Amino acid sequence: MVNIRVDGRSLAEIMRDVEARMAANEGHPSLAGGYNAIGRPDNPGEYYVGIHSQQWGESETKTLLLDCECGCPGCWPLLCRIEVLGDAVTWRDFEQPHRGPASKASFWDYSAFEGFTFSKEQYFAALSAVRHDA
Repeated sequence: MVNIRVDGRSLAEIMRDVEARMAANEGHPSLAGGYNAIGRPDNPGEYYVGIHSQQWGESETKTLLLDCECGCPGCWPLLCRIEVLGDAVTWRDFEQPHRGPASKASFWDYSAFEGFTFSKEQYFAALSAVRHDA
């Protein structure tokens, strides 16, 4: 499993903070950050630079970072766009596809969440560690 941590915090915990207001407004506060680590991709060096991103329903092509805490693949995916530009790697345009603009429950708008920008050197060092921990 790949449990993503940013500045020492799990990505699921960070997303709980980001999603708390949206989930509470919907009347389902426990949905916020309801994610778990995903299985280790066959080639993390390609996967985590967006090479193996996918189309998710109506969503644009994005990369799955976390999945549902229940363990059922695709049940509650957290997606984002990964871009490698210059000396930086950026994760942006986060999305919960089950709460898109056409969702009957509510739309979770992540536009106020800037995402993450990582130093390319640090990012690829972390990916190297994932490759070697297999």
